[in-house]
Amino acid sequence: MRTPFRFLLLVCMACTVAGMHAQTLSVLDATTRAPLEAATLYHPANGTSAITDARGQAAFAPFAGADSILFRMIGYQAQVLSAAELVALKYRVALVPQPFALAEIVVSANRWEQDAARVPKQVSVLRLRDVAFNNPGTAADLLESSGEVFVQRSQLGGGSPMLRGFSANRVLIVVDGVDANALERAEVLHGPGAMTYGSDAIGGVMDFQLLRPRLAKDSGLVAYGGAMARYGTAANERTAHLHYGEGGRKLAFVASISVSDFGDLRTGSHGPDDYLRPWYVRTVEGRDSVFANPDPRNQVGSGFTNAMALAKLAWQPGRNWEIGLNGYLSTTSDIPRYDRLIELRP
Repeated sequence: MRTPFRFLLLVCMACTVAGMHAQTLSVLDATTRAPLEAATLYHPANGTSAITDARGQAAFAPFAGADSILFRMIGYQAQVLSAAELVALKYRVALVPQPFALAEIVVSANRWEQDAARVPKQVSVLRLRDVAFNNPGTAADLLESSGEVFVQRSQLGGGSPMLRGFSANRVLIVVDGVDANALERAEVLHGPGAMTYGSDAIGGVMDFQLLRPRLAKDSGLVAYGGAMARYGTAANERTAHLHYGEGGRKLAFVASISVSDFGDLRTGSHGPDDYLRPWYVRTVEGRDSVFANPDPRNQVGSGFTNAMALAKLAWQPGRNWEIGLNGYLSTTSDIPRYDRLIELRP
C-alpha cells in the first residue's frame, strides 16, 4: 500500500509544479482593474525579465521560486513580491497609479499652432493666473515681472522691451495694449521671427492674446467673469476692471472694460540724487516756465489716464471653423517720458 501512495503523492506534486509553470501572471490597474500592457517584471538576482502583453499577462515559469520580483510601469508605483506571495494573490498583481509631471505643451506665437518642442527657439508663456498674481499696472510691468524680458522704463505708462539685445523696431508686438487686465495669455518668442513676421521681428516676437469667448462643450451655458480694483501708493494709482462672458454650444461673447488713473510717480528715498526733481516745467500763457518742486521725489508730469473696452462675439456654425467679430476702444492721455523732463534745452 505504501508504494501506490508514494506514487500518487509524486504525481500530485508533479501536477502542481507543472501547473505553476503553466500559470500566467496578470497585472492590473488597482483603481480601474483594467489590464496593464507593457508592464515589466524583473528578478534582480538572475536578471530574468518579462513584459506583459495586451491582456496584461506574462508567463510565471521564469520566476518560479524567486524571492523577489519587481513590477514596474510608467505612471504606477513599483511593487516587489515573491513567488509565494504571487501564489497567495492568485497570480494577480494590482499596481497603484502614481501621478508624474509631463513637460509643458506650449502653443507658440506662429502662423500656425505648434508645440514648443517643434519651435527652434525659447518660448516664455504668461497666463491669466500670472496677471492675477503679479497684479501689474501695465503690460510692460507684466513682461518685466516675468524675469524673461528686460524692459527699459522711460515713462510710467509703458516701456521698451529688449529681446536678445534688440529693441524698438527690431522686436514685434503682435497686439499692443497698455491694459494688462484684459490679457488672457502672452507669449514671448526669444528668437528671430523675420522669416514669418518680417524685418520688425529680428529680435523676437511678443504675442499678447486678449480675452476670448468660450464656447460650451455641451448643450448647457457657460458663464464666467471677474472684477478688480487696485490702489497704488507709488503713483497714487486707481484702477478698476470688469469682464464678463457667456457661451453656448455655437455662440459666445465676452466683454471687458478697464479704467486707470495714474498720478505722478514718486521715487524711493534711497535712490541717487540724479533722479530727484527740484524743479518742473509748466506752460503758462503760451510760454514754458520753470517752477520749484516742493517735493523733489515727486516726478511732476509723469502721470496719465487710460481707458480700454473690448467686446468679442464668436459663432461656430461647424466643427472645424469659427467666425468672430471683435471691437476695441482704447484711449490714453499724454504719457510724458520722465527721462526727458530734466532737460533744460529749449
